[in-house]
Amino acid sequence: MASEAARVVSRWALQELGLQRVEIFISEHNVPSQMVARKSGARFEGVLRNKIRWEECAYDAHIFSFVPSDFE
Repeated sequence: MASEAARVVSRWALQELGLQRVEIFISEHNVPSQMVARKSGARFEGVLRNKIRWEECAYDAHIFSFVPSDFE
């Protein structure tokens, strides 16, 4: 259900709002959310070092994205 919601909202943002890109950042330690992003059809683009900051600590993040052509 979460993967379907991510896909629907991303499609809406790209098609209705005219965005060119939707990015999803997920902590490298949050494997269940990474699985949701993959199941939604978002494309994995890589790992961004020290992207997420939480309680004075920096964490690497996996980045996934949607672009308009993903929904053609």
